[in-house]
Amino acid sequence: MNKGLIFVALLMVFALLCSGCAQDTAAPVDDLVGEPHEEEYEEAHGDDGHDHGDLLFEWGGVFTFAAGTYVLEFQESGDPSIGLVFLLDEGDRYFSDHLAYHIFEHELEIIPAGGSFEVVPEFGYQLTLNPDATSIFFVITEPGDYLVYMEHLPEEFGLVITAENGSEIEPRDVIEYEGIDQEH
Repeated sequence: MNKGLIFVALLMVFALLCSGCAQDTAAPVDDLVGEPHEEEYEEAHGDDGHDHGDLLFEWGGVFTFAAGTYVLEFQESGDPSIGLVFLLDEGDRYFSDHLAYHIFEHELEIIPAGGSFEVVPEFGYQLTLNPDATSIFFVITEPGDYLVYMEHLPEEFGLVITAENGSEIEPRDVIEYEGIDQEH
């Protein structure tokens, strides 16, 4: 992938966050379970002057990844694809939820079934799935704690993430979100 395109995409996300969105008529998102209230977020980050309506993801969890190759193993799927966003965990879940929303709003990089990709923090991927089992490999070059947001619940696909040595990588601090726009 062209690093210039990644840089431009990140600049666009940053510009959106700084200037706010043009979604003045959207309904507010349901309160996020276990997260700071909107007033606390506004005190820490300023009011961006807009609401987000329905979320574009159903699930988020924190994974600790060392540098290396991992595999996403999906079982049978009724969906032809699933969107994922990877963010380095900076400790501010409410802000990360906000950023993930904006990343999901834009075009995600399409990864074919059986394909692979290198994880770029603050970037999204649309993984193409076979109706039966699908394996997609990804590479982590920047180790750390990643918030991974998924368009659908992992249990809908029997999703398992494994490391090169075959050990399963378990999420922590999992939140299932309400208010997703299922037509997206």
